[in-house]
Amino acid sequence: HRVHHSAGTVTFVPAGHSVKWFMDSPREMVHVHLYVPPQLLPGGSAGATRDDASNETPGLIGVTDPWISHYMNLLLSEVASCARTGTLGDSCFLRQTGPMVLRHLSASSAPRSVRHRPRISPLRSALLARIEQFVGEHLAADIPLEALAAIASMSVDHFVRAFHQATGTTPHHYLVERRLEHGCTLLRDSSLPIADVAKACGFASPAHFSAMFHRRHGLSPSWYRRL
Repeated sequence: HRVHHSAGTVTFVPAGHSVKWFMDSPREMVHVHLYVPPQLLPGGSAGATRDDASNETPGLIGVTDPWISHYMNLLLSEVASCARTGTLGDSCFLRQTGPMVLRHLSASSAPRSVRHRPRISPLRSALLARIEQFVGEHLAADIPLEALAAIASMSVDHFVRAFHQATGTTPHHYLVERRLEHGCTLLRDSSLPIADVAKACGFASPAHFSAMFHRRHGLSPSWYRRL
């Protein structure tokens, strides 16, 4: 396909289709590929084959979609943040990407004109305060993205966008920062062993806590405590 792709265009190609792309742009281009398991597609199931799922899903070629453009910017920001902290495998946002993008695409009845969703307003200060309080009270526990979205009475994708509009960051990055801030406080104001500090901050292990702490602050928790 020889198509002029402006920022925010999306192409959805069912499995088994051969596609060649010809890119010619004087400016830098960011091209994101998402590979979606067949069971996530409409009519798909855990036992679905590639051809079965493909037959249920129409293709899209070069459709302009502001929602996709905004979401990809969030995705790239999340990937960069997780790469810095070594938490790519822990990000709820990344795990939800396939389902969220598919839900958005399936909201359009006509493949050639994906509906433009209205601009999401930033999360209200009162809701943001409730999120912050909930996170502060549950730092030692696993905090799924769905739980935060439920507090705001929003779908996960709506919540992620509203949260980003309000804070300039993703929920996952915010959680990591809050956990590390709490770790700093415990290291400075308590004599808890490093393993107990890691547990109190919600990290899977002392090694995980130490690695992320070092990436964030440039020194180990034990050295930070000595300062």
